[in-house]
Amino acid sequence: MLFTYRLGAPLDLAAHHSALVPMVSHRVEAEAIAWFPAGVDQANAAVRLVNSTGQTLPAGTVSFFADGGFSGEAGLERLKPGERQFILYGNDLDVELTRTRKARGETLRQVTVEGESLVEYRVEALELGVALTNRSGRPRKTVINLDIGRDAEIEGAPELDFDERTGTPLVIVALAPKSDAQHTMRVRRMIRRHHPLADLKAGPLEKIAGEARPADAKTLRRGVETLRARARAQAQVLDLDREKGELEADLGRLREDLAAVGKATRGGASARKLGDQVLGAEARLVELRRLRGVEVRRIAALDRELREVLAPLAPADRKPATE
Repeated sequence: MLFTYRLGAPLDLAAHHSALVPMVSHRVEAEAIAWFPAGVDQANAAVRLVNSTGQTLPAGTVSFFADGGFSGEAGLERLKPGERQFILYGNDLDVELTRTRKARGETLRQVTVEGESLVEYRVEALELGVALTNRSGRPRKTVINLDIGRDAEIEGAPELDFDERTGTPLVIVALAPKSDAQHTMRVRRMIRRHHPLADLKAGPLEKIAGEARPADAKTLRRGVETLRARARAQAQVLDLDREKGELEADLGRLREDLAAVGKATRGGASARKLGDQVLGAEARLVELRRLRGVEVRRIAALDRELREVLAPLAPADRKPATE
């Protein structure tokens, strides 16, 4: 048994009757807020509810009343003592938000190989602005979700919080009645860029090498040379395929011409000439297929070489960069 509930007074039920018995009769901590989801400028009427009782609140429906009437209802998740939940139950038309976002550059912190991808760990600098208007005659507390991920440092916010359920930082701004507020925040966050090894190109990798620390840059530049060799082999395959396609089309026409000449003349110089052309085209086609096989095997070998060259970026004890 997880919990024991006791009634404060005896309950007398007549036969074939039932009664609603409250499981919790304590007040809970609740605060009305205007909630702005990440990337959305339309506010939701919401409540920040904390289970300030000593009992676990079961999941169910919760109703909200304000200004002498029913305001809305929503689902309540199971809450242990001390846990909290942001509950959205309607639209809030009294608070307006305008967001701005400016990129302020980024810095490469580390390059690593994870599985079949090269991964860049970068610190990105952003400038985020929020402009709020409270048209209500009452003070309002706004909670703004920032769509910047977990790994972020934020400066310039009046108050910060974090929503574990959505994994987003929260900026809290208190507004006086019929007032405006503007805040500019400086953000530094870790971002990851994944580059599949099969799709890597020499140019982008050379650019990454130019920003990497010396030991990693040396490894990456060796990878650049391997990628250039792979690109040459891939270009050769394309050239061979193009020539092979043209030759197959020509060979088809030559065979048709040879069949027509053979029927008309029963041999002769024209038939022998066409026959020689057919034989020459067939021999060249065999050679093209051989050369293509050589280049395909070369590409596979260079793919293996690339993984070997970049292997120092992914030793067992190498950890992702942290800020």
